[in-house]
Amino acid sequence: MAVISSGTCSINQNTNTLTFSGATGLSGIVNAGHLIKFDGEPTFYTFVLNMTNNVNGTLLETYQGTNKVAASYQVFTDFYGHNLARIQSNTRDNWDLIDRNFGITDDELDAAGAPSTKDQITQKIYIGEPILNKEWGFLKWTPGVIITKLRLGTDNFAPNGNLTLDMAVDGTYQGINLTVPVNNIWKESDTLTTTVDAGEFTKFKWTDVPSLPGNDWYIEITWHSGTALVTRYDFMGMVLGDVVAGRIIGKGYKPPVKSKLFGLHWEWLDFAPIGSDVILEVYKNDVALGTPVTINLTENQLYGYIACTQTTFETTDIMTFRVNQEGSTLPGSGLIITPHTYRVE
Repeated sequence: MAVISSGTCSINQNTNTLTFSGATGLSGIVNAGHLIKFDGEPTFYTFVLNMTNNVNGTLLETYQGTNKVAASYQVFTDFYGHNLARIQSNTRDNWDLIDRNFGITDDELDAAGAPSTKDQITQKIYIGEPILNKEWGFLKWTPGVIITKLRLGTDNFAPNGNLTLDMAVDGTYQGINLTVPVNNIWKESDTLTTTVDAGEFTKFKWTDVPSLPGNDWYIEITWHSGTALVTRYDFMGMVLGDVVAGRIIGKGYKPPVKSKLFGLHWEWLDFAPIGSDVILEVYKNDVALGTPVTINLTENQLYGYIACTQTTFETTDIMTFRVNQEGSTLPGSGLIITPHTYRVE
């Protein structure tokens, strides 16, 4: 039996003696280390002695609540270990119990040396062929973040000399100088502590390019949120070549958790649209939203960020983007879009 709540229980403040009335299933079942709480109170108390009858119990701590006379209660006698109470069908909505379990788990993780932050990794940002002093990989960070590592690699062949990049935060280069040595196809940076405040951009630049640098290079950014709002960048849509009106970007993407879309970052790898803006429309489950969410990618601008109407996507929903309009003189080529979402319950 995991939870016992038959009959009632009485106890006075600043004492540790429990008196049960009409209770069954306590004797020989409730032992030292098991827990009790009174309905309407968040605090759990611990039995210090095994119960040998269905009337008398003794607590390890003195009871700090108001005097209880024939009060409803819950005794928890089933645990996974470390005094975590097992969640049963009749306790799954008990917030106090769940909160206590979270607290114990957090303490155990802290004692084991687990970090208090959780790193995430962006999807691969593909660059193509390195060109000396070319800037690329523009990304606006919605929350404040700490970048902890960079990983540069290629799906093509190794360079015939050192290939080096640097990263800038809001236009200021950081002197990271991540170098892939000759005849290697990837390199990971040392651990970083680069702070990027909310609303700031990061970008990269090739600072050393050999005569045969290779192609299909990409960057991965490891980061964790510096604020309570954890923003996700799981989705990344790329259009290699010219955009065409009517094209769908991101076919089949489903968010890993229930998420709310609130903004979009874009970048043109080749050239920006000229003559008119490129216009994207957000689709949900392959259907335009009832209140259309349209996003204008400004003509003759290589990158940018725009907030949009917040839209919720369940894990079963599909998020895509439709090109409603291309540039009238030049359509725009090499588009990357990165939606900004945050988790919702």
